[in-house]
Amino acid sequence: MLPSREYSKRLGTLSDEQLQAALDRFGLGRLVAAEPIANGLFGQNLLLTTSTGEYVFRGAPHWNPAGEDDWQFQKERFFSRLMHESPTGPPVAWPYLLDEGRDIFGWGFALQPRLPGHALLQRMSKHYSELERQQQARQLGLALAAVHKVTLPAAGRHDPRTDTIMPVATSYAADVEAIVEELLERSVRASAPTSTDDVAWARSVVAAGREAMEMPFQPTVVHLDFGFHNVLFEQRQGEWRLTGVIEWMPAEAGPPECALPRPLATDRQYRLGGQEAFLAAYERLHPRTPGFEERFRVFMLWERLLIWQYWQAQPRNDFGDIGMRRWIEPFVEMLV
Repeated sequence: MLPSREYSKRLGTLSDEQLQAALDRFGLGRLVAAEPIANGLFGQNLLLTTSTGEYVFRGAPHWNPAGEDDWQFQKERFFSRLMHESPTGPPVAWPYLLDEGRDIFGWGFALQPRLPGHALLQRMSKHYSELERQQQARQLGLALAAVHKVTLPAAGRHDPRTDTIMPVATSYAADVEAIVEELLERSVRASAPTSTDDVAWARSVVAAGREAMEMPFQPTVVHLDFGFHNVLFEQRQGEWRLTGVIEWMPAEAGPPECALPRPLATDRQYRLGGQEAFLAAYERLHPRTPGFEERFRVFMLWERLLIWQYWQAQPRNDFGDIGMRRWIEPFVEMLV
């Protein structure tokens, strides 16, 4: 048995007895080894090796703002099940085994079988050839298209109490506008580089896209943190193959276009050179619809504001004195 160990600040110190008890809940064998998984922002994941195989342990879930109940793992299980049960969905880790009890760790936990492959981090892209990067970008586009083949009856967010999608209370366009306003308010509170002129510009982007945002659409599953950091790859006989999509915490139901800005912005930011191959693969299955360009600008504003306001609130801010509009506008105006 392994000694007690602090695996991350979020998980704290866990003992081998606790991890074994978690495995015993689902009959997953005897614990052989436990190691933290470096990929991931919150330090929630461990790789557990047991006598029956390898599993990803996910602990210390996010609670709702009132602290009344857990929501993260219930949501991840919901969307993982949708992907697993769909004949057109991408590969995901299944089953998603969830124990909502708090008797072992003080919080609920989840266990999933480990998928083959590994995440491709942006900083490692220089180690791949141009051909490899194009293969990877095409696989990424096809995987996102597969996600967007899974449709839902209404745009909305997961409700952990009913384990269903709760439709947005307003129109989808009004919902996105409210989200942008909230992100702008957070940005202004967090940093001087978010000026009144920046806010006015952002609102003008939303206003210009309002008519296109109000067009009807077929809601699909949307993974709002989709990219190389949340998919797994392996190479076989010189070909890169996507082996799984992970991290379903940000998922919701909405127009498929709202998930495009994250991978495209990342490609531009890190100069990966995969935009054309990614879009060509994606749009073979999801051709553009009227109003795409106007909606894309609004969705890109939303995506970049998420990044901007988060880092402005951190003690270490890598943006320096650059203003909000100066950083975000090139992404909003990028040609796709």
